[in-house]
Amino acid sequence: IVDEYWIHASPSVAIGIMGIPIFDMIRVFGLRLFARKSPFKPDRNHIHHILIDLGLSHGQMALVISLWSLFVTAISFISKDGKSSTLLFVLIGLIFLPSVLVHQYRNRKVASK
Repeated sequence: IVDEYWIHASPSVAIGIMGIPIFDMIRVFGLRLFARKSPFKPDRNHIHHILIDLGLSHGQMALVISLWSLFVTAISFISKDGKSSTLLFVLIGLIFLPSVLVHQYRNRKVASK
């Protein structure tokens, strides 16, 4: 009976599920090191702060991140039987690129004020 409900998952599914928070942490850690700041000193570079700074409410921010995470997870489930290295790069792109673009957009918006 257990086999009936077993979901065969590859490591890409775990990356799909945990990817956004992990890569957000890595991105912010890298930004802090690049700026020669302590990687443990708080700032507003996490994706949830950026979305709020762009004018989203807490509810809207949570919805955007949840839908983004659901999309990445769905792609990882759909593609779990494909080539792992290709899927890994696709998932990294789907996770990392939007957060970098939103970060750059906020920085340009702040600089233009």
